Amino acid sequence: MTAVAERPLPATTPEQYNGATFLYEQVRASMDNLYNVRPLLREGVCDPAMLVRESAFRDALPTTPLTERYDVGGETARVFEKNETVRETGSFKEQGAFWACWNAFKANPRTRVFAAYSAGNHAAGVTKFVNWLNDSIALGFIERPDGVSLAEWHIPANMEAFCKITASADKTRKLDKLGAHVNQRDAFGNELTRLDEAQRAAEQFVATSERPAALIPPYANEHVMAGQANVLLSSLMQLRSAGVDLCEKPVVFYAGSGGNGLANGMAVALDTLVELGVVHPESHIVACQMEGCDATQRGLARLDAGNMDMTNLFASDHADSEFDGSADGTAVEVPNIGNLLLAQQLRDKGRMRFVTVTKAEVGRDMERAMVLGVAEEPAAGVAGAGLRKDLARELWEAPFEGVAVHVVSGGNSSDSTRMEFATAARDVPALGRATLATQEVAPTTLTRKLTLNGQTFIMGTTVFAGRTRRV
Repeated sequence: MTAVAERPLPATTPEQYNGATFLYEQVRASMDNLYNVRPLLREGVCDPAMLVRESAFRDALPTTPLTERYDVGGETARVFEKNETVRETGSFKEQGAFWACWNAFKANPRTRVFAAYSAGNHAAGVTKFVNWLNDSIALGFIERPDGVSLAEWHIPANMEAFCKITASADKTRKLDKLGAHVNQRDAFGNELTRLDEAQRAAEQFVATSERPAALIPPYANEHVMAGQANVLLSSLMQLRSAGVDLCEKPVVFYAGSGGNGLANGMAVALDTLVELGVVHPESHIVACQMEGCDATQRGLARLDAGNMDMTNLFASDHADSEFDGSADGTAVEVPNIGNLLLAQQLRDKGRMRFVTVTKAEVGRDMERAMVLGVAEEPAAGVAGAGLRKDLARELWEAPFEGVAVHVVSGGNSSDSTRMEFATAARDVPALGRATLATQEVAPTTLTRKLTLNGQTFIMGTTVFAGRTRRV
């Protein structure tokens, strides 16, 4: 039975939150509550579940597959995909949402209303937690705290999702199916056309709620970043299982970046592991953004110049460049100042760098993913395009040496969104566009015929323990 208790985190004031160092320590403290990294210090330990200290998190969120790719890389590089699309919500975001909700619930066990503003995936993660919470209370898996009456304890929790009016119809339908109440207008009936408008509507809802309510931000929250860091930690364990020496060569993670919550969380975790000597000191996170949707990089440029004003990032900085919201979960117009300061600190420490890609490059990666049978959303396509851009750059510079991990998520994108990016990909010559035929040979063995730039390759893989290897 899970007791409602936790170790205290540092108190937050608005002034302290604007300091990157304090936010860094908040994220590390939250990670210390959730994870036990000691197994990574022991050779031969490869079970990702051993890293998770919090049993509720471990039981509700199983480990996703890590698969080696053979269509990219080379003699000096190994490339893997972390496939988060297989989760119930189709995204890594349910991990951060679950951990943030669990902490909000532990802070006030009477909380029965959870609200989130989101492009869809984060809200789905919050809804998954609400469903888990209702089931766990009904089945007696969570102890009722002292001072909470039996009647209060058994009030069902519910989820209020605030999404832009242009949010993917597939995602809003999924939210409705999961049991969330989807709001695409504010309390006055105005359409929510931007994510910051959805944020204000959610904040207003929580502030005026008659029942105890908690707002769960999609990225600007230490628990969200800590929960999402499990993508990196579980991948490192799986890399060990694939025979990778984490200290021999750098391990580089490629992730789509909007509010930079995933990249920040993984970078803080990686920084801790570098200090412990668990991974190569040059290991880092590559935060990938699409042109016209690169608010974090524009915001960092302002911070570097001593400017803390994050308004009108697109209109005032680049008169010929408008905000492009089509890149789904990475489409953040106004970045959070705390997350930006943390990203700046991690970048300056060498734990993070940024790559910008074009819409056509994103489309080509989504097209590749569809050929391979992976339902990749634009945010994951941004990361894949960043990886391919880096690997292509190495062809005429020093070859990439190390291990690259592409974080793939978002089995929730609409057909119209995928078609939009596929059309953008066809507007320019396609380099490295692949076709793939798959034939099932045995229950756990596949042979693949890969045609790349006119050349055909036959590859065999055996699927086991959440990863693949050559036959």
